[in-house]
Amino acid sequence: FEHKFHQNKLVPRKIHPKDESVVWGRFQLKNITDRDLDLWAHLSQFDGTLYQKTDSGNFKTQDGGELIPLTERTWKSFGSDHFNIYLKSGEEAQFYIYCKSQYPNSFPDSINISLNDRIKSEQKIQRSLNYFIGFAGIEFMMIIYVMALFVVFRDKNYLWLCLELIATIFYFSNHFQVAPYIFTAN
Repeated sequence: FEHKFHQNKLVPRKIHPKDESVVWGRFQLKNITDRDLDLWAHLSQFDGTLYQKTDSGNFKTQDGGELIPLTERTWKSFGSDHFNIYLKSGEEAQFYIYCKSQYPNSFPDSINISLNDRIKSEQKIQRSLNYFIGFAGIEFMMIIYVMALFVVFRDKNYLWLCLELIATIFYFSNHFQVAPYIFTAN
């Protein structure tokens, strides 16, 4: 379908609010280093499918994005809104990407793909997860302490404080992007 990726001369039509905000893109990567590259491609503000053309002419596909259920994503681990790209030294690969906007009625001006070293990205995600686990552990200890104070003093304000601490845990589970992995079935 390479012939479909050339710019056409048609006048752009107005986007109807019920239209899907979908963009197709094509890009090539060439590894000019002397080592193999194991990269993560992060696609911001899109759910998408990455098609990598193989030597045999077939396509290897990967699905990802925040709004795609975990069971349907290619990478089901923490941070699975990434696509894995592996290039051997000197290898050149061609990719096609199907992007659907995560926001209704928004059509993007461009597709932003950031490439990062996969191992460093995994370490960054693991650090973020460790911070959340430490924070949640401290919050749970505070909840137990406040509940003990409630038992001793019978003041209802301690119950309100417990609810606030629980709400804080839920808020930060979303902030550290842990909530989808806790509250969905794998």
